[in-house]
Amino acid sequence: MNVNWNISGHNNILNYLENCVKKNSLHHAYLFFGPEHVGKATTAHFFSKMILCSAKSAENLPCGNCVNCIQFEKKLHPDFHEIYKGIDEKTKALKKNISIDQILKLQSSISRYSLYNNHTVIIIHDAEDLSDNAKNALLKTLEEPNDKTTIILIFKTLKRKTYLKFHTEFPEKQ
Repeated sequence: MNVNWNISGHNNILNYLENCVKKNSLHHAYLFFGPEHVGKATTAHFFSKMILCSAKSAENLPCGNCVNCIQFEKKLHPDFHEIYKGIDEKTKALKKNISIDQILKLQSSISRYSLYNNHTVIIIHDAEDLSDNAKNALLKTLEEPNDKTTIILIFKTLKRKTYLKFHTEFPEKQ
């Protein structure tokens, strides 16, 4: 199975995501983090299309020819959801946050099974801009995901500056 990401760089990340699909070992959530214009959204879209492609045994993945791929390209796939900051209806300006209403609407739509008895994929852009109430509502979905649901959270910045990295340590031989 060949995957043509058509994305420059990030080979370790791309290989990891490709293997998740090939081995059918998808996680319920992924966090894509980095500055603007480095390919996070492009990678998230392509990864989503790979997950949703119904030609899993095809030589090329995503195949681009199955019903799922065609609907994904037309932005009509019923099992693919994207959340962006909304537009204020009065000022027509971009809202400051992703609202709890957007998350509740998402939860309602994913509470049902996939329409194609496949996978459901959600991309949340600018996830650092979730309102506090939206974060709390999303937490329940992240803690108790539906089967065959993958959520991709895209961040430009992480507000916390403390990271703990775990790795295997072997005790010294005596």
